[in-house]
Amino acid sequence: MIKKLQALRAKKGFTLVELIVVIAIIGVLAAILIPTLSGVIESARKRSAESTCQSIQNLAKTFASTVMSKTGNLCASGTTVDMDDGNGAQTMSAYIMSQIPEISGSTDKGATITLSGGNVTAVYYTEGAFTAGWTSTAGTLAATKSTDSPANPPATAGSVTVS
Repeated sequence: MIKKLQALRAKKGFTLVELIVVIAIIGVLAAILIPTLSGVIESARKRSAESTCQSIQNLAKTFASTVMSKTGNLCASGTTVDMDDGNGAQTMSAYIMSQIPEISGSTDKGATITLSGGNVTAVYYTEGAFTAGWTSTAGTLAATKSTDSPANPPATAGSVTVS
């Protein structure tokens, strides 16, 4: 009897049934986790687009108010002013790209800013598949995926367009 127990202990490894059970458990866990993780990643990208759009809106408003306070003129497309950031006189587009450098030269990021009467009236920012927006009338617009047909077309990648 003791020799039989010792013989059983001497066997090493797993049986085929044990290996199949472990593989099945891993498959079930993967089937549950992969869709969950992809949803988290998409949600983070959406929030990133919304956050960057908010930052661009704040920078654009700051630029427009600085133009008014330093020159007494309304901000318009192509207006230049020294923002006291060490870059000298620059346009709104150059100022925003100096503050958010990942836009410049990017193939999937870009912004469009609309001015009216010297005020910022709309900002649309595209990051990858998401376009986020802000308008003076509706406020912050939730980011939408490009496949969801956003109300406004994405901006030219790698640029900030001011119109």
